[in-house]
Amino acid sequence: MLGRMTSIGLLAFAFAATAVASDIDKKIVALAGVVPDRSFVLMDVPDAHDFIANKMLIVSLNAGSSSDAAQQIVGQLLQPSSKPFAVLGRNDAVAAATLRRALRELKGKGGAVGEVAFIGDKKFQRDLSKIAAEANVTLIYAAYP
Repeated sequence: MLGRMTSIGLLAFAFAATAVASDIDKKIVALAGVVPDRSFVLMDVPDAHDFIANKMLIVSLNAGSSSDAAQQIVGQLLQPSSKPFAVLGRNDAVAAATLRRALRELKGKGGAVGEVAFIGDKKFQRDLSKIAAEANVTLIYAAYP
């Protein structure tokens, strides 16, 4: 499964959000609140749309298997001139496990540059921040909800 990447100006999106916005829309607005006046490439990490399948995906990523979405993150972070990007998904645990896998793959490679934002549950912040620092990547965290 490939993640969907979209470039968006966060401030413009925040003003366009409405009361009937989806969770993804609300997560983007949360990021705009943390880093106003910035533009990010958004990566919507797909989930398996099923509780058991999502749990299996998370276990697989944590055990060392990779995914197309994790490889896209690695590729983005290895590009020195890349635009900052944000990782989010409908399932925060799947998105966090995907970002964690990508950061672990970067650890020790020495070529990682740039920054990545994660938009999701605050419970993933400590772990992701530690792994990002070890991979020489700046992590911007936007807690949602």
